[in-house]
Amino acid sequence: MEFSYSDDSGNGSMGFDFSDDDNKDYFIEIVTLLIELIGVIGNSLVIFIILYYKKMHNVPNYLILSVAIGDLLVLMFSMPFTIMSLGFDNASGNEVGCKLTNFVLILSQGVSALSFTALSADRYFAINMAVAPMRDYAKRVTYFSIIVSWTTSICFALPVLWFSRVFQIPYTDQLFCSFQPQVKWQHATLVYQTCRFVFLYALPVIIISILYTLVAMELFRSIREMPTEATKATSKSTSSKNQAQARKRLAITVLVLAVMYTICWLPYMFKEVAVELFPTKINFKAGYKNVSFIMLYLSSCINPIALVAMSRNYRKYFLWLLFCGKVREKVKKPTSYTGMYNSVTTKPIVVNNCAETVLDEP
Repeated sequence: MEFSYSDDSGNGSMGFDFSDDDNKDYFIEIVTLLIELIGVIGNSLVIFIILYYKKMHNVPNYLILSVAIGDLLVLMFSMPFTIMSLGFDNASGNEVGCKLTNFVLILSQGVSALSFTALSADRYFAINMAVAPMRDYAKRVTYFSIIVSWTTSICFALPVLWFSRVFQIPYTDQLFCSFQPQVKWQHATLVYQTCRFVFLYALPVIIISILYTLVAMELFRSIREMPTEATKATSKSTSSKNQAQARKRLAITVLVLAVMYTICWLPYMFKEVAVELFPTKINFKAGYKNVSFIMLYLSSCINPIALVAMSRNYRKYFLWLLFCGKVREKVKKPTSYTGMYNSVTTKPIVVNNCAETVLDEP
């Protein structure tokens, strides 16, 4: 992994490569600064909204909170070092920054992958198994999942923290940060990268795909059965339909977050595995390296954007906080209904004289 300029021999390293065009660093600096700004603001608001508003205290949001914290760590401790490396050639010579940057990035990858897997499992049990998400045992399982995801991610990130070092390109004054174990440990690099690819990328993607296939089948089955219910009890059918729609929206939101993680990390993971398997046959161009690196950081700022775009609750709170309470929502009459999976209540609340309608689902 590399977080500065790289020479052509650094196929297995992760970082920007400006060997083709020295002017590209200005464009990438601007892009990374925008990612930094949007990501810090977005993830900070997500964390604040989930912690501050009690209506956002539910199982899916706890897992989203875990992802947001991991992304914020990347934006606060990894990206600044990268941006400095772009502007100042000698910034990559900071050994502490080198180790911390690589450590936090791998930590965030693990937290995101495992949290999205847990989110998908939560949606599966809530929709297919009719498990109410706010029961005590469900919350305990969620807390356990968060602890496991962070512990596992730390274990995967520790080798990077230990073996990341600052190197100097031969015959130049250029320094770069890279994950390169000592000679006696180099045989374990392939094993490490393979395990990381399997457990922090491939396996979570496979599990998420299977769970969402089952969720989709259940949702389609529920939709087909609704007309029959309507002939028996119109009010019950309406509440069931509303509940199913809320479940569907949340399931789609979680799926979008997982898909974005998969897409953003795919170029980088492909490069890492390909270089380890075929070190002498593959030579990635500078453009591919730079795009893979930008997409990797983009994964840390894109989740808040997706939440605002797809979740009405997040959108309301985001607008309210960003515009200092000037965005007001029309107060609706409180309604309560029991859906096919658990009870959901919609009622108006007042936040600093600004009325909003909040659903128990994010």
